[in-house]
Amino acid sequence: MRKIYIFIILSCLSGQPQLDRFKENSIRVYFNDIPIKHTDKIISEITSFPFIDSLYSNFGEFKISKWLSEANNFDKIGNISLSNYYDIIFMNDEVDIKKVINILKSEKTISDFEYIPKRKLHFIPNDPYFDNQWHHEKIQSVEAWNLWDIENGETPGDSTVVVAIVDTGCEWDHPDLIDNLWQNLDEDADNDGRTIEFINEKWVLDPGDINNIDEDNDGYIDNLIGWDYGGVTDKADPDNNPMSPPTEGPTGGHQHGTHIAGIISSSVNNNIGGSGIGYSVKYMPIKIQYDESSSDTTFDHNEFTDILSTGVLHAAKAGADVINLSLGGLGSSSSERALYDNIYNNYNAIVVAAAGNSGVEELQYPASYETVISVGASDPDDEKSSFSSYGSAVNILAPGSSIFSTLFNESYGRWSGTSMASPVVSASIALIWSYFPDFSKDKIKQLLLKGADDVSDKNSNFNDKIGSGRVNIYNSIGSGLLPKLIASSFSITSINDDDGILNPGEKGSLRLVVENSDGWANASQVKVTASSINPNIIFIKETANFPNIPSGGSGVNVQDKIEFETSQSMIPQEVKFKIVLEAKGNNNEDFIDSSFIYLDINYNQLGFPFYAESLIRTSPTILDLQNNSEKQIIFGSDDRKLYSLNILGEKNWSFEAQRDVRSTPAFGDIDKDNNLEIIFGSMDSTLYILNKNGSLIRKYKTNGKIISSPVLFDYDFNGKLEIAFNVFDEYLYLIDHLGNNISPFPINIGEPIFSSPAVADIDNDGLFEIIISTRDGAIYSFDTNGNLEENFPFLIDSRISTSPILFDLNNNGNKEIIFGADNKNLYIVNSNGVEVANFLVEDKIHSSPIIYDINLDGLNEIIFGTNNGELYCLNFKSDSLYVSDGWPVNFGNVSIKSSPVVHDLDGNTFPEIIFGLSNGKIYALNFNGLIYPGFPSFVSGPVESSFSIDDIDGDGDLEIASVGSSELILIDVKDKGGKGDFWSMDRGGPYRQGLISEFKLNSSDDKILPKEFNISGNYPNPFNSKTAFDINLVEDAFVKIRIYNIIGEEINVLHAGNMNKGSHNFVWNGKNQYHQNVPSGLYFLHIASDNFNFTTKMTLLK
Repeated sequence: MRKIYIFIILSCLSGQPQLDRFKENSIRVYFNDIPIKHTDKIISEITSFPFIDSLYSNFGEFKISKWLSEANNFDKIGNISLSNYYDIIFMNDEVDIKKVINILKSEKTISDFEYIPKRKLHFIPNDPYFDNQWHHEKIQSVEAWNLWDIENGETPGDSTVVVAIVDTGCEWDHPDLIDNLWQNLDEDADNDGRTIEFINEKWVLDPGDINNIDEDNDGYIDNLIGWDYGGVTDKADPDNNPMSPPTEGPTGGHQHGTHIAGIISSSVNNNIGGSGIGYSVKYMPIKIQYDESSSDTTFDHNEFTDILSTGVLHAAKAGADVINLSLGGLGSSSSERALYDNIYNNYNAIVVAAAGNSGVEELQYPASYETVISVGASDPDDEKSSFSSYGSAVNILAPGSSIFSTLFNESYGRWSGTSMASPVVSASIALIWSYFPDFSKDKIKQLLLKGADDVSDKNSNFNDKIGSGRVNIYNSIGSGLLPKLIASSFSITSINDDDGILNPGEKGSLRLVVENSDGWANASQVKVTASSINPNIIFIKETANFPNIPSGGSGVNVQDKIEFETSQSMIPQEVKFKIVLEAKGNNNEDFIDSSFIYLDINYNQLGFPFYAESLIRTSPTILDLQNNSEKQIIFGSDDRKLYSLNILGEKNWSFEAQRDVRSTPAFGDIDKDNNLEIIFGSMDSTLYILNKNGSLIRKYKTNGKIISSPVLFDYDFNGKLEIAFNVFDEYLYLIDHLGNNISPFPINIGEPIFSSPAVADIDNDGLFEIIISTRDGAIYSFDTNGNLEENFPFLIDSRISTSPILFDLNNNGNKEIIFGADNKNLYIVNSNGVEVANFLVEDKIHSSPIIYDINLDGLNEIIFGTNNGELYCLNFKSDSLYVSDGWPVNFGNVSIKSSPVVHDLDGNTFPEIIFGLSNGKIYALNFNGLIYPGFPSFVSGPVESSFSIDDIDGDGDLEIASVGSSELILIDVKDKGGKGDFWSMDRGGPYRQGLISEFKLNSSDDKILPKEFNISGNYPNPFNSKTAFDINLVEDAFVKIRIYNIIGEEINVLHAGNMNKGSHNFVWNGKNQYHQNVPSGLYFLHIASDNFNFTTKMTLLK
């Protein structure tokens, strides 16, 4: 009886089918909560464990056993612990496992389950030279043989299937060939069941059958095992013994047919020689070379007949199912084509022929006739053999290099050629036909070609010229039994959605497109079951039914969708879904495909991510270039382009430079025409100036690569902006908006410059200073007249990989220079080039610092990351740096190289810090280091650039633009964001000056506090039970008074409404909005209207 088995595809979208069995009465499960006291014993009574009791009540006794007894907590792959796998084995062999699965699906303690594969020792032949035959492994002969139930007595192949070998004849009495020699029992005159006999220690034609009578009326007398058309001479002297010529020709070609016969039909498991692919398939030798041939490699017409064509027709008439022709030539003829059409159409035989050994693209015949299968040769690496001909007529490749098989005088050897590849395919066809005896020749041919392994990646120079691939019998048989279904694509729709993206906390539906490969069996009763071990996923409906999918067709679960719910508290992440495809094939055979799909559940804006053609190394910028309230995202890439995207991730335009664009653009109205210009550099040593539509205004050629951002400022106060920038190759430039050098620039610094300049009047002398840091550890300060300021350069013994920023830390009117270095120090240097302070951290600082008052205490924090994954907030006071309370925050030794930004993401006036890690994660922290809800997000590569934050779509909440590798994402923050001047983009603003107070584009004039307006500090402070404060208004206003705790949570609103001008007194009694007493600690009083914001600290002591 033929095996019944389940078909498994181990790879989700590619790979080849694996045919095997599963245990009938068992299932393997993955326990989240292991019922330890019920394991490793037979359950034969009701327990207190509901899941176990349900199984026992429905299916009787069973046992739960640990799959791997030696597995412990060390044995993990990702989140999967091998020690959590258990096998449930039922004592009843007839248990319906599908009903068991229905119970498992609803069990919360189990996150996954699967059938248990049944393993056994596969049959391996005992033939001593089997290991020398590399082609068996390639075409999976052994796996194909094991589809027959060998252990219960079945023999692979079919002795009634015959391959005719039209060739030089063969040594048919070779010990490894004799058992599979075709015997024409219609000529068995003595009725002894054979037409050969072993007499006097050798095999001979059965004397009892040689009677000069044509018993089978086929026109050939005593054709017992085949026929010899060649005979002895070039005359017409055929005989009935197709033995190879007795003497060796000049190349040993008389052994050709013997070698081919061994590839097809060497006896298997006879403890002799090698193994034939066909196993029990019979071979019929038809000899067409005469013994005295002057050449042993060609088949000449003799003077009476075309013995090749006659031999081929004889094979068909004698009943051969497959005819192997390891021969050919360049000429073609209509008569010969008609012969092969006749054999295919009228005799239902498949002819297989060698494609030729010229190594060039050409048409060889008979291989190139339409009804003949043309076979090229491949090597052990699945590359086309160097000698093999190729071309559009080749149908398939087969192993043909160094093939081990039988030779003359009971020997063996390795030969190469398409002559060896052809019998590999002939034998494969015979084996496939043995498994499917009722299939038509067209179907058999289709199975052969569709089952071939795709080897195009190894043969890119021969696309469409090597056929369907390299033969694989195992796949070919599988394709006749079962469908080959793959989940080719999927889509997720959010059910309760407001933005078209599946966010945490939303419900989703899964729609799959399932394809059935052409040439494989039709699929019926198709269904898909989805599962996930991710605890943030809960399935509402896990199974979907599909329509029947014919061979070559596809199906979609349009109506019957899988539904699931995501956890509100989950962080954005990639979630793995296990997809189990089930169907029925021919003869009701079961098909199962276990594969995986991956879903991104995140807060990305619809239309994102966007993928550039190469790495993105600039920081993105969100900006209203057109001043029409339609904001864009602008960034550059190593694909040489500067991009502008709209809010849907669609490209507005791109501008192409000559080399990589790694310079983050600056934006400003440099020519005072009321339109913004875009200024950036490229690795092509050019500074580009574009208009707001991305068209080139002008370009400026430099003497070095530009990798940092340019800076804009009005150094001569004429309303037009100048451009300062560095080139890596040691120069500092200053040019006007027309591209003219401002003397004495450019200045040769004499050392490489990685970083971007900072610009401000740092010493309050009425002239701007341009501050740069160099790779070799120097800080330079030049005024706009090109003078190096006194005491500069400031030198350290370390590389500087950050860009400097500027801020008046001492409140003396002069700005300090702030930068980090590879020697693990953050430095403060004053405008006179004197070190004011430094702070030692635990690793290099490659994250350019920023400065902002994140806790609204009136002191600005310096914020930066380190290469060991720590984010710092430092305060500066009395010429000293110290760490803010609760900082640094450690992120597990994952480098922080991105320059942070800050913005009020939730509108509570306290800004959040946004930064990225080298593992692709993006975090937002509040002022005391706690992670903001919904973070981290992630991109596909290291986050080493800065960010841009703005309300790009005008919906009131903020979006965060970030890049990693070649991917740009836009994170849609779901809270309503705050307004104000934040360090919300690289270098503090679009001019890239390296300070927070630079000019803001398209903003209205800042409203100022009324001169008479004042708010008293709260009194008393610290306080015990209550504290008071006064507000004096000079005009009516809408005022909101709120209390926040130390982690930024709003705990009470004291007032929210209109307030008349005049004096007002308020008291806070130390209670929250629920009238509950709050604990001792630090609190924040925040008072705001359209015209003012005020925040002060209050300390409650009890």
